[in-house]
Amino acid sequence: MNRYRLFISKTENFRFTSHLDFVSAICRAIRRTDLPVAFTEGFNPRIKYSYCLPLPLGYTSECEIMDIFLNSVVEENRILSAAEVKKIINEKLPVGIFITNCEVVDLKSPTLSSKVKTATYIIKIVYNEGLMANIDSKKNDYTSQDAGNRHQATVGNKQLPENRKSLTTKHHSLTVNKSIHTKCKELNNLLKELKFLLTRKGFVLSFNYTIEDGIMQIEVISKGGKSLPLADIINLTKSLPVGISIHRKSISFTDSMMI
Repeated sequence: MNRYRLFISKTENFRFTSHLDFVSAICRAIRRTDLPVAFTEGFNPRIKYSYCLPLPLGYTSECEIMDIFLNSVVEENRILSAAEVKKIINEKLPVGIFITNCEVVDLKSPTLSSKVKTATYIIKIVYNEGLMANIDSKKNDYTSQDAGNRHQATVGNKQLPENRKSLTTKHHSLTVNKSIHTKCKELNNLLKELKFLLTRKGFVLSFNYTIEDGIMQIEVISKGGKSLPLADIINLTKSLPVGISIHRKSISFTDSMMI
């Protein structure tokens, strides 16, 4: 029996696929190949594999790691190379999953899950321009209607002066479209809340970010490879018209290996 370590990429097509369904898709692809796969024993045999650091729902990744076990090719009495295994499995995998690398690993080596040190995540927060346009159009309707109403407005028995009306209308028109400066200001406030949340829950070892044109990218290094709390992050941003994506960029291990 031989052990092969697969380095797998999970793209947007499988972002909302659960971990179990994601692994099942890989196992079904492996079973469709002619590889001499090793199975577990018992009444319901399954492909023998081990997985490092399962990825939660809603994430993408370029560093998923899965060990599979293959028997030697009996007819030719040889061990399949890592390149052969990678090519054969990639041909059967669905769109959205592909193997980026494959290695032959010693059968006696410990599982990677026991050696995980940190994981690096990229949080991308982008303003949803379509939603912003919809909000702006509604504000425009409200502003024009409000300006018409104010034209006939009175304070007590006195009618508002013309200059007061124009200033009021001007004030409303300035709030219709959010500028890049306003977006960046809101993203900065969100950044403070997000950093506090992750620090309080003990996730953050490193926290770096960039904000440009209403797009914020945050690189977070989490202790022990912990997955970031996606639900809590969404709750922080529910009042803003933004789209959120979290991508696992790399995993580091105690033996200085990094993927």
